[in-house]
Amino acid sequence: MSTPLLNLLVFFLLALSLIAGWHYGRGFLRVLRRNREFKARVLREDLLKHLLESRLSASPLPKEQLLRALRIDEHELRDVTQDLEAHGMLEADLQLTSAGQTYALRIMRAHRLYERYLAEETGYGEQEWHRYADEREHDLTEQDIAGLARKLGNPTHDPHGDPIPAQDGFVTYHENSHALAGLVPGQLVRIVHVEDEPEALYAELVAAGLASGQYVRVLHADDQHVRLSCEGREVRLSYRAAENVTVVADLREDEHAVPEHGVTLSSLQPGQHARVISLSQRLRGSERRRLLDLGLLPGTDISAELRSPGGDPVAYDIRGSLIALRRKQADLILVEPPADDNGPGTSNVIESNNES
Repeated sequence: MSTPLLNLLVFFLLALSLIAGWHYGRGFLRVLRRNREFKARVLREDLLKHLLESRLSASPLPKEQLLRALRIDEHELRDVTQDLEAHGMLEADLQLTSAGQTYALRIMRAHRLYERYLAEETGYGEQEWHRYADEREHDLTEQDIAGLARKLGNPTHDPHGDPIPAQDGFVTYHENSHALAGLVPGQLVRIVHVEDEPEALYAELVAAGLASGQYVRVLHADDQHVRLSCEGREVRLSYRAAENVTVVADLREDEHAVPEHGVTLSSLQPGQHARVISLSQRLRGSERRRLLDLGLLPGTDISAELRSPGGDPVAYDIRGSLIALRRKQADLILVEPPADDNGPGTSNVIESNNES
């Protein structure tokens, strides 16, 4: 190849690489700019949401706690508050304006609806709901939020019991609610809210199997621990964890459904018969629907028939059909104590009531 032709080819390749590099650079810069803008919006929305939660709960939010929650320093907080003030979302001293509250309510609505979606329609565990909802709340459009609400039947509360703001911004709270910690032993109450922060205390509540909607009886309480009867078993909580559980004592509407002396289905031995009282509130979504479809309805007679060599699963006779259930499923089904056995749950409650 001649020298002039070679030089022309080199020049052409060099020009092509420069053009490609220029376009790539512009594209890369656009991606960086979009990411930076998205992170700034997420920070603004998170700040508004935290301030709204503080206002609705009527509990002051110390600046140090706010900085930890947002994972920023005071310089970044000053920048974002100035930006929100410039857009009419905040006033002095981190006070929400009407526009700021409306914006924050939309973010809160998106978060809590998505948590409800994760609980009812997916297999994600309790400790994953908050994290995934935190990520998705910033992506959902008004149309997405409205569609999600319709799909879920316009629920009023998320799976933890937190109220979901309505489309018009109205928030429904439980009246006459109290913290579980400090209640008088012997009281029968219904859980209406399980706080999911901080993570360590929420992990304790999840491990104890507590969920919104459950009935519990306080067996013993002091300044260190609280002991409960819940769904046929005894639960022991630290006082701090019990402070993160909100309950109501007014059970007039649900009095007929309160399971006072139930035991878990898993406690039945082969040959024992019982009657279903209820399914645990921890059973959600498709798993709950499947058990209901199998005939596990309140009032249904059930008997333990065959236990596998390893002890799990166990075959139960439900309306003439043999159904195998794992222990973790049978633990979530409350039944009346067998006629030939008062059951472990009953004796626990009686003994503890004597103690109190």
